[in-house]
Amino acid sequence: MFVTLFVGVLDLKTGHLHYCNAGHDVPLLVGAGVGKLPCKPNVPVGLFAQWKYILQDTYIFANTTIFLYTDGLTEAENAQHQQFKMNRVLDVAKEAREADQLEPRQLIDRMSDAVHQFVGEAEQSDDLTMMAIQYIKPEHHVTYNKTLVLPNDTMQLRRLAAFVNETCEVLGFSENLTKKMLLAIEEAVTNVMLYAYPPDVKGEVRIDMSANDLLLLVNIYDSGAPFDPTAMPEADVTLPLEQRRRGGLGIFLMRKLMDSVSYERIDDCNALTMIKRLDNLENKQ
Repeated sequence: MFVTLFVGVLDLKTGHLHYCNAGHDVPLLVGAGVGKLPCKPNVPVGLFAQWKYILQDTYIFANTTIFLYTDGLTEAENAQHQQFKMNRVLDVAKEAREADQLEPRQLIDRMSDAVHQFVGEAEQSDDLTMMAIQYIKPEHHVTYNKTLVLPNDTMQLRRLAAFVNETCEVLGFSENLTKKMLLAIEEAVTNVMLYAYPPDVKGEVRIDMSANDLLLLVNIYDSGAPFDPTAMPEADVTLPLEQRRRGGLGIFLMRKLMDSVSYERIDDCNALTMIKRLDNLENKQ
């Protein structure tokens, strides 16, 4: 009557993933960190003939493993009718990452052993399917790599501007693109400076910028309160100013100016990653 699907197309050269999730359990990305792939709430295929499915995209990095599974994993029951649940799936994935066992067979073996140990002798309650795909590509030579650490003080934004301008000049960006990069990065860093830490608490924000012949990678880290800006609804810029809800304009700008924006919580730190493709000459204008 219906089927859940996850469909993805991965550009092996750049790590650009186009995907659509149709009611399936949300895949995990296991690499630099462990987290769920952001998925829009599409319905399973076969329920509504006219349903318009939403295509999404992101970038993943070399050696990241995409872990897909059915609900037979999270809902596996032991003799006491307790379920394995998502928190145990995440724990096993984190253990695999810490042990540097991210090859598909290693990850699936760990997950299989954990769920069978949990279930014990209880009769299997549902079908259980797992699939892991590791993205492996030749590493491109890093042509630029620099870091700036700032206190959570907006008076330091001049230093950020100089840092971004220097990077864009080295990479040969046009003046127009340099302004766009500065706007996107300033939005993210200002948000950290103003809201990541409690009032009167001193903190830091670290900005890492690196590039190869394909991508400019901007990582922004802080150890403040957990906050995922990508989960915020985008501002509806088609509405008159007085009708718009407060907030959301920053993430709207970041998404429009960058090719990819993603968030992870890694080791008690917020990690915001923004990517700009460099393999398309139009992206340098």
